[in-house]
Amino acid sequence: MTLLFLFLSLLPQETETIKKAHKGPYVNAVNDYKKAVEALEEGAISEAIELLDGIVSDRDVKKRECILKIEMSGGDSDFENFFPYQLRGRCYLAQAKKTIENETARRYLQRAKNVFEKSIELGLPSSRKYLETVQDRWEARKESTTPPPID
Repeated sequence: MTLLFLFLSLLPQETETIKKAHKGPYVNAVNDYKKAVEALEEGAISEAIELLDGIVSDRDVKKRECILKIEMSGGDSDFENFFPYQLRGRCYLAQAKKTIENETARRYLQRAKNVFEKSIELGLPSSRKYLETVQDRWEARKESTTPPPID
């Protein structure tokens, strides 16, 4: 079983083609995804999570944790990284890191763990490193009564 997980983590990320007739929801989702990336980089974590919640709950967007190849007019295609679960987990990690109170931080870490596990389940092996970070921070919070320093 361990060898299977190791093998799967070495596979290149899957590319999913979105036909021109079905691109509408994906174009919107990719735009929201990009806004969420910017919001996280600017420290607007709650805004990023809200955007990602919208993407994850959109029933018209079925392909996630992949590279999207969106067919456009004129035969062109746009390639877009689209990892909403992983980004959502990174938001929860960031929220936990800036949270002083241990119990609240652990709730964020638990959410991050759940989201990274979903990301891995959907085929994104790079989420494993984030899952390890969650475990490390969980242990640090568990062993300490004082919050870790904020970078």
